[in-house]
Amino acid sequence: MLPAPLSAKLFEARAGFTFLALLGLSLAAGCQHSPDVAATESRAGQASAFLANLPEKAREERAFMQQPEAWFVARLDAPQVVKDGQRLHPKLQYVFQERRKERARSDRDYNAWLLDVWSTAEGRASLRQAVDINWVTSAYDAGPVAQTQDLMIPGADGKIRVRVYWPEQPQGDLEPALLYFHGGGFLFASIEAVEPQAMILATMGDVIVVSVDYSLAPEHPFPAAQKDAIAAYEWLQDNAADLGIDPERIGVGGDSAGGNLAVIVSAEMARRGETPPKAQLLYYPFLDMDFAAYASFDTFGNGFGLDKAFIRIATDAFLTDPEEKQHPWLNLLDTVDFAQQPPTVIATAGFDPIRDQGFALARALEQAGVKVIHKHYPSLNHGFLEASAVIDDARQACFETARLIGKLLHQ
Repeated sequence: MLPAPLSAKLFEARAGFTFLALLGLSLAAGCQHSPDVAATESRAGQASAFLANLPEKAREERAFMQQPEAWFVARLDAPQVVKDGQRLHPKLQYVFQERRKERARSDRDYNAWLLDVWSTAEGRASLRQAVDINWVTSAYDAGPVAQTQDLMIPGADGKIRVRVYWPEQPQGDLEPALLYFHGGGFLFASIEAVEPQAMILATMGDVIVVSVDYSLAPEHPFPAAQKDAIAAYEWLQDNAADLGIDPERIGVGGDSAGGNLAVIVSAEMARRGETPPKAQLLYYPFLDMDFAAYASFDTFGNGFGLDKAFIRIATDAFLTDPEEKQHPWLNLLDTVDFAQQPPTVIATAGFDPIRDQGFALARALEQAGVKVIHKHYPSLNHGFLEASAVIDDARQACFETARLIGKLLHQ
């Protein structure tokens, strides 16, 4: 969900994995770059645009975090964290350890600072730019794909941008596709921020990916993002053949807030009697505004990347009226007809305050007789898509889920 500093210290409170949160940490000293990941990235032997365009500071951060796991284990100040029967990945533990030290040395009230920056259009632009860099800094490069194209399409209230990724050059046959919605608490992120995962989904899932730049709050408050998501799906259904896409094999997917959008699209298509998605892919989805109703909210609500305080700040920021917290689209576990949901891949993270929402959805779908593949990654935290180049478990999660959704869409 969220970022922080406006300089090379970029941000420290993303709703997930935030390497640039190592405020002031020296990246050069003792850096022993691990070649195993870098050597396997990029099918064409050349970096994709997101990697080629990384600022120097971000490149240093990426190299630092690609050091062997043992380097980080040796520098932990405490035994490896085990919570709720799950062991936190040592690289994550090291990041959080150094973050706590930096915060202890600073007299800044982080949330007050954040709200002050967020209060101006210029500040919001800076924070969003920081997110777009941060989310790709430590993400795996599965590209470049055969072809990409940006298009402007009708949203709910004006044009919105989508980016189409073709894993191979179109051959004339209609192929399956995944319509993807990025996370970011309905406040942050963009097509650029999730480009690495879009390419992983395209290449390893062997599907055309259409990534959506939906409207963000507070400029476009709730339910603007949800309405844009529905509009994007309807547009893709109407224009599928022009993109080489089989309209009967379109899936939806998203991470965090984007998972909310994917479930809403599936539910609304069923309610309206329109063509539903063939399948859906949900990474640590946000499904229920009643966060405190789930044990994971307290268990993992502080110190693991996505904190309870930020969740509350973000919630207030994308709504204009507190009464909207009761809207059916923000309480999907209470309002969705689960039997009408498509086959679903759910990926949950162990150290995530909204982990149990994903668990609850998996159970509800299974009880409704819907095919559900629930993959739980106990060592990871919310936002692990951004760690796929530097954390082995995150890379496995990204690859495995891409192949799973690809298999469902190719059936």
